Amino acid sequence: MEEGRCFLLDAERAVRLRGLKPHRSRKVRLLHNLFLYNRILEESTFTYTDASNYQTSNGRGLQDDIQSIPQSNAATRDPAYGNPASGDSLTAQPEQTLVDQLIANDGTLFEAVYGVPIALMDLISQATSLAQEVSSQKLSLHSATDLHTVASLARRVRVLEDRICKFQWEPHGKGHGYDNIPTAYVDGLSQPPTTYDNVMRHFISAMHQALLIFFYRRIQGTNPYALQPFVKRTVSELFAFERAKAENSIVTPVPCWPGFIAGCEAVEEDREQIRRWFREARPGWRSFDAIQDALEGFWRARDLSDAGTGTGLGATEVTWEHFLTKHRIAIIPT
Repeated sequence: MEEGRCFLLDAERAVRLRGLKPHRSRKVRLLHNLFLYNRILEESTFTYTDASNYQTSNGRGLQDDIQSIPQSNAATRDPAYGNPASGDSLTAQPEQTLVDQLIANDGTLFEAVYGVPIALMDLISQATSLAQEVSSQKLSLHSATDLHTVASLARRVRVLEDRICKFQWEPHGKGHGYDNIPTAYVDGLSQPPTTYDNVMRHFISAMHQALLIFFYRRIQGTNPYALQPFVKRTVSELFAFERAKAENSIVTPVPCWPGFIAGCEAVEEDREQIRRWFREARPGWRSFDAIQDALEGFWRARDLSDAGTGTGLGATEVTWEHFLTKHRIAIIPT
């Protein structure tokens, strides 16, 4: 999937060069939402520590591209600046990244196409940015010596944690942006909005639970044992979503992101459930198979580490980001 990231970076560069026009056609808006959806989820699982080993489609090193394109990093995605999706702001925003601008511009259309609220995607993007800062600085809240940096990071972690924990979704209801979308894009939205919303509520809950796992594991380094309730709820909601789709004859593709994030912290009994979900939910796309293969490889690596150290559940020697970096695996969990 390395080529997928190359294309996303090239697409981001092209959009930035052309700029975002104040009045965009429906087709352009749909393309921008397609980019936004893939970019946020891909970035959340990409490990930047080994970025120099990848090349983009134009032959440049990936690190060059990262430096040439303003990223959704902590400098510009400080949670204290507010939520671009909702328009709130605690202080003046710095220059927005392309992802920020797209999040702020088309939330209703995004939710109508993908069924996932843009506010939740924005929280995933913010969590990714904060996780990247923690990783790049090799900083922990317990051992850092720069008190000012610790205080600043701790403040932003608290703000983002509060926003993630308080997240609640209410559908837009009647209208939902459907009237402005070509029929070809909304085959899965043919049911009345209330029925579709009730079905999607399960998947949105799974995404939210997976985001909690992502936040506490990547940013705060929480022991996997403490995350098992979130893992179980994620798995439960994913299967409830599949049942609701079948009962209402709704066919709509969804990302495997929550399955991957929950699966990485799952213990054996839940791992089998994750395997089953990947088998039953895959829409025939090779990406599901590739990501399940990466997940199986990670489980083997973690089990070997646990057996070697005798630490059992919660061993910190192997995390999914370290595993992906070591084996130079790039995934796009959509």
